Amino acid sequence: MEFRRTAVVADTTPAADGSFTEDLPVKPLSHLIITLKAVNASVKATTAQLLGALENIEILRFGAAVAAYSAADLYALNCIMLGHEPWQENVIDTDNAVRMITLIVPFGRRLFDPTECLPETLRGELTFRYTVDIADTGYDGLIMQVEAVELLNANPQSHLKMVTMTMTPSATGNNDLVLPVGNKYAGIL
Repeated sequence: MEFRRTAVVADTTPAADGSFTEDLPVKPLSHLIITLKAVNASVKATTAQLLGALENIEILRFGAAVAAYSAADLYALNCIMLGHEPWQENVIDTDNAVRMITLIVPFGRRLFDPTECLPETLRGELTFRYTVDIADTGYDGLIMQVEAVELLNANPQSHLKMVTMTMTPSATGNNDLVLPVGNKYAGIL
């Protein structure tokens, strides 16, 4: 299968906390590759602190969420669904050293699957929205990199849709969570 890897956000340093939106490529998408790079404060950032820098991730198609979760949820998804635990790189205590962790946003149960990925869209119909916290405990700067992997000749029949649901459990007894209807479930995390 022929594919193309395109930089959507190329080593961008957000100037302030907030939400940012980028258009995604138009060809069928297998997955996104998100690399979070944090500049160490006087001590090194932990994995939890680094993941906390990316507070929210949303992939929107026609304005509706195809995927929506935090970086911590995406980390867990990478461990369980893709069978690979993302590790931090450049794990040193040096002030202003850049640490990084890479996360995958899959649109199919297997990467590079031409039958299970996001279908082709028109420019502007598919967007990537993310919310960042650029300075927190353990780091004092953030650099974002997002790459899209397009499958050029794919003809997908389905794709994954991933959303986060939350609830406040009661102090006693069982809790029920109403799940959305209308789609097949690949898993619940």
